[in-house]
Amino acid sequence: MSRLRSMLGGMLFLLLTACAEAPHLPAQPDVMAGLLARFDRLAGASAEEQRRAHATARAAFTQDRSDLNRLNLALTLLLPHANRDDDRELLSLLDSAALSPIQPDDPAAEARRDLARLLHLLVSRQLRQAEDDGRRIGSLAHQLREERRRTAEMQQKIDRLLAIDREMRKGKRW
Repeated sequence: MSRLRSMLGGMLFLLLTACAEAPHLPAQPDVMAGLLARFDRLAGASAEEQRRAHATARAAFTQDRSDLNRLNLALTLLLPHANRDDDRELLSLLDSAALSPIQPDDPAAEARRDLARLLHLLVSRQLRQAEDDGRRIGSLAHQLREERRRTAEMQQKIDRLLAIDREMRKGKRW
């Protein structure tokens, strides 16, 4: 899961640097740029600072379930040291933000929704990949157990043949 977080962090960094001058950003670019810049800063912060940022974002979201707070909480959940127990919570937050209606009086809403959609897509793909990897690991573990069982059976057969060979050699000496 740490690999997932680091990959998503790298993708968000690329997104931040690539979209910093995007012409389609709304009239309030400071809100989105600030949100992404904060994530970028926190990605390199200490584990304790990341946990504090996550707790602050969760408290803000609990008080006001706005899309901005939802997206902020989702971004803190992507941090490597966030207290995240359930990846489905992250997907749920991103899903809600991606599907929320755009308010005409909020020019940054479309950019937030687009970011939420992108993050949802990336997280979903990473989770599917992790599940596929888990299944492959399970299959390989099963194959390994089978090979060990067969190896033990072969070793038992070899030991029996060696015992028979020793008995036959003893018999010829008498």
